[in-house]
Amino acid sequence: MRDRWLLDRTRRLRARRRKEWGRVEPAQPNQIWQSDMTKLWAGPAAGWTYLVSVIDRCSREITGWNLSLRCRSEEAIDAVEQSVLGRLPGGAARPS
Repeated sequence: MRDRWLLDRTRRLRARRRKEWGRVEPAQPNQIWQSDMTKLWAGPAAGWTYLVSVIDRCSREITGWNLSLRCRSEEAIDAVEQSVLGRLPGGAARPS
């Protein structure tokens, strides 16, 4: 097949990443927060647990977190709420 030019050349394409494309860097703390959820094995007694953390992009400091057995939006909201109450002046709790 190669002698009759029936094979297609294989091309190796490398993905090019634009490191600065779309990235916004904060100038001071509390401008941009980032959230992350990680699944952790807590042993056979507890099983899988979920850690939701909120990170300040400027200082790379964890401003709020929540560790729970369930992966629900309420746990993520609690982590953000903890960050707001702890870092921002005059932060208010979630209305009931």
